[in-house]
Amino acid sequence: MEESQDTSIELALQLQLWEIKSFQASSAATANHTHGGADNQEAADLFRAEIEEQLLGWGFAGTEGDTPPRTPSLPPTPHGCIGCFTALAVEDAFELPCDHHYCRTCLRIAVCLSFEEGIIFPPRCCNQPIPIDDAEDRACVEEFLRLDRIETDILGDFAELDGPELLAKSDEVRVERETLDKTYCSNPTCSAFIPPGDIFRDTAACRKCGDLTCSLCKQASHGGVCPRDEASQQVLGMALTEGWQRCPTCQTLVELNTGCNHMTCRCGQEFCYVCGGAWRGADGQRICQCPHWEERNIVAAQAEDILDREGGDQLILDAWGQLGLDPEVEDQQVNHRCEVRRHQWQFRRRSDECENCHHDMSDFIFECNTCGMIVCKRCRRYQL
Repeated sequence: MEESQDTSIELALQLQLWEIKSFQASSAATANHTHGGADNQEAADLFRAEIEEQLLGWGFAGTEGDTPPRTPSLPPTPHGCIGCFTALAVEDAFELPCDHHYCRTCLRIAVCLSFEEGIIFPPRCCNQPIPIDDAEDRACVEEFLRLDRIETDILGDFAELDGPELLAKSDEVRVERETLDKTYCSNPTCSAFIPPGDIFRDTAACRKCGDLTCSLCKQASHGGVCPRDEASQQVLGMALTEGWQRCPTCQTLVELNTGCNHMTCRCGQEFCYVCGGAWRGADGQRICQCPHWEERNIVAAQAEDILDREGGDQLILDAWGQLGLDPEVEDQQVNHRCEVRRHQWQFRRRSDECENCHHDMSDFIFECNTCGMIVCKRCRRYQL
């Protein structure tokens, strides 16, 4: 009993020392903003010296030359979720490479959002990928994201897949993003991605609907050698006449009506509408030397609107002058979303749809003061 009481006393005194250290750190941080910083520090030093003297006198602390006194085992410090700002116990927090932490719900939502078309994959925080597919941590991530450990009633559409299924879906998305010559199901009601492993002798079998697609012409499977039929050649001829471009990765035809020459295909490939070449190199830097903007493309749609509104063929000749080309081009160059690198977000208390993930936000939204882009809290944090 006496030994147990001694241990309790030692632990209590060591806890007091720990609290004093925390108080001293807090006092030092606020000393420049208050008038009593020095007095507080002096009082803490005196109190600490008194506690250490008691420990030494009772035989709990070593004398000079001995090893320093052991630190008692203290409860782990709780973490805060960077997504919802909820305080988390250590076992309920997933630590990221940037030292931020996620709760189970926010990590699952971040992962699921990255599966959607046009969203950066893998999900990121502080521009560092979240290691959801790391082989060494896979079992831990699967366990962390198990549905029976999450409040599924607040997950909505993100509660469909369990932990292992969620990471299997992540594997599928990764294969799609990394495949250069992508093949999608030719069935217009399906259009699912067909991985290279499901393509045999240029015939791709869709797991979702079972239809077969030619991996060369991307049309329904036709058997034998791909004919590259005359109709396809006519379409390509019209595309050449009209100045359309083809994605260098999946060969999808793209027509530009308005905006800049920086194109992003549904397959994720960024290319130039002028020359058809890649827009960025392997290091992420722009390599295309073509003009970023074409004045005619920027204001063409507005000129047509003026013509439709007021009528008359002659007005098409005057529409360009009415628009004020130079100011319009300058405004587009400054405010176009692909040119904005530092958004100036403003909190808006209203319901609206996120332009990035297209989810409806019922309570509030963030709007960029520079380009007017409207995004939800998660896309602002994870994607932009």
